Amino acid sequence: MNTLEIGEARASLCGTLAGADMKDGLRLNGVVDGARYERKIAAPEDEDPGFFEMAAWVDSLRDGREPVVRAREALMVAEILDAVYKSSEMGEAVYFC
Repeated sequence: MNTLEIGEARASLCGTLAGADMKDGLRLNGVVDGARYERKIAAPEDEDPGFFEMAAWVDSLRDGREPVVRAREALMVAEILDAVYKSSEMGEAVYFC
């Protein structure tokens, strides 16, 4: 994907059912029942993003609700990023089973 937007330590995820980016905080978007949605999750500017993520996870445990990012999803992102690096090193596509 070519883009003119450049940002350090930012990510954009584009999928067939939903997407996310880190423009002005975390933005989630997709389509549910034929209607587009956008959900913004903004971290306080004075907090370290890593601390904010950890605090959100701890809060989900205390409240007995699903965390924003589940372990399986985090693993999937790690595998995708690993494949991106492997593809770059090999100069060819990396496929998932």
